Amino acid sequence: MNSTAARELYQHAGLKLKLAREQSGQSIQELSDRTKLTPKVLRELEAGEGDIFSTPVYVRGQLRSYARALGVDIVPDIQQLMALDNPAPVLQVRETTTSTSRAVASAGQYALYFLVTALVAVPVISSLNLFRGETPQTRPLDGPAATAEAAQITEELPPAAMAQEPMVASTQPAGTATTAAATAAPATAAATGAPDPALAGFNANVGAMTPGPDSRQPIAASLTGLPSNGIVFRFNQDSWVKFIGPNGSVIEQGLQPAGTVKQFAVGQLGKARIGAAEQVQMIVNGQPADITGFTKGSVANLTIGTDGRPVAASR
Repeated sequence: MNSTAARELYQHAGLKLKLAREQSGQSIQELSDRTKLTPKVLRELEAGEGDIFSTPVYVRGQLRSYARALGVDIVPDIQQLMALDNPAPVLQVRETTTSTSRAVASAGQYALYFLVTALVAVPVISSLNLFRGETPQTRPLDGPAATAEAAQITEELPPAAMAQEPMVASTQPAGTATTAAATAAPATAAATGAPDPALAGFNANVGAMTPGPDSRQPIAASLTGLPSNGIVFRFNQDSWVKFIGPNGSVIEQGLQPAGTVKQFAVGQLGKARIGAAEQVQMIVNGQPADITGFTKGSVANLTIGTDGRPVAASR
C-alpha cells in the first residue's frame, strides 16, 4: 500500500464528513449517539488519522457508517482506498524451454567439460612421460640372436683381451661350446700342422664361459658325520621350521641357519613343517627319508609315524 496516497484519501474523506456535519448543525456527541461510534473515533475520522493502516477494513466500515448518518456519498473514496489496499496482481512471464533446447544445452555443457579435461590432462600426461623417460629395451640372453651376437663379439676381440677379461655368462648349454671347440681344434691342427693361437684363445674363453654346478640344486645326501640313530634333519640353506610333539605341543620353531643339524628321538616328533624343503635332508636311524612327496611348493608338511618316518602330509 502507498501510505502517502492512502493518508491523503482518508483526509479527503474525513474533510467531506466534517463539512457535512458542520453544515447540518449536528455535534460530535449527537452523531456518536446515532452511529454508536465514540466521539474520539469520529474526530479521528474527520481528521483522517487513527489506525488506518493496521485495520483498514474497520476504518472503511466506520467511514461508511458516519457517511450514512450525514447523508454524504463517499463511495468513490472508499473504492480508491480499497484499490490501494488490494493492488492488482502483477503477471510474471515464465520462460519455457523445449526438450530440444534442453538437449542442446546439455550437450554443450558436456562438450565444455571434455574440452577442459583434455586441456588439463594432456599436459599432465606429457609431463609424466617426460619425467619417466623412455622404457629401456630388454633382450633375452638366449636364442639365435643372442648366440650370433656373442659369436660376433668373440671374433672381434683379440685372443689376449679375451684371455684377460673372460665373459662370465654363456648363451649356450654347458659343455656345448667346449665340445664344438674341442672337435674343431684337432681338425685345424691336422690341416695346418700347427696349433692355431686364435683357436687356443677361443678355447680359453669358452672354458671361462662354461658355468659351474648350480648351487641352487639340492645338495646330494651325504651321511658322513651325521648321527646314525633317531630322526636327523640337516639344513643346507636357511630354513624356517616348526617341530610339534605327538601331544600337539610345539617343541621348536624358527629360522634354522644353513649347516644346522637337528636330532630327535624316535617317538619325540608328531609333526613337522619345513621351509625350503628341497635343501633339507631327513635321516631316520641312519637311512635317508624322502620328503619330496610331502612337499607343496617349497614347504614340506610331515606327519611322523611311530618308526620315525613321514607317513602323511600334515594339515
